[in-house]
Amino acid sequence: MFELKFTLVDAMDILLLAFVLYSLFTLIRGTQALQIFIGLLVVLFFAALARFYSLPAVSWLVRSFEMVWVLVFCILFQQELRQALANIGRSRFFRIFLGVSSELVDEVVHAVDVLAKRGVGAIIVFERDIGLGEYIDKGVKIWANVYAELLISILQPEGPLHDGAVIIRGNKIAACAVMLPISVDPHITRYLGARHRAAIGASEVSDAIVVVISEETRKVAIAQEGKLSTINDIVDLQQLLIQLLSRKKRGK
Repeated sequence: MFELKFTLVDAMDILLLAFVLYSLFTLIRGTQALQIFIGLLVVLFFAALARFYSLPAVSWLVRSFEMVWVLVFCILFQQELRQALANIGRSRFFRIFLGVSSELVDEVVHAVDVLAKRGVGAIIVFERDIGLGEYIDKGVKIWANVYAELLISILQPEGPLHDGAVIIRGNKIAACAVMLPISVDPHITRYLGARHRAAIGASEVSDAIVVVISEETRKVAIAQEGKLSTINDIVDLQQLLIQLLSRKKRGK
């Protein structure tokens, strides 16, 4: 009698395949690539039947196309694959190992320098291991590359997106006009305004690094772990951000 053995490895194999197919389906859902994807699944289904029932002619035809299937798949789904790889690179899990790029810090520091000199108040949040998704969802989502000019444009007082904070996730501006939680720490000096209290509040509920610019004094400060530190020089800001956002976070 034929005995079918089903092990834990088989279950993991099936679950992994299902996850990959589902992830690809969610990427191409609503696009023209969906029909091509369904067609490929139908071909794979008949290929599996041919091998299971030992159909020599169909199996030969399937084997003839095996060498080019990967190439055809990459060509047909190049945009979807590029988006999927970008999403993987943005994930917090891989950022733990990749750290932060100096180019990203340079863009942010340049924007902060310009905004501070103009007396423009602003909050820029660097998300780290503890996600800020609930705040991103309530803001205006952008998902754009981090450029100093874009940050300056977003945070201009006359613009509709000035109020609130900008949140950076990975190497992207995730959202702007984000309302952050206001710190209620009674030990905070009463001279701090709502913007600085929001920066401190964000650093209290997460491990985010928050850069805040004072509209009145034009000074720059960094909030982390519920504490606010004033930065005296823009070079110091750059070095401190690289240190705090690097792979080896302080305290680890």
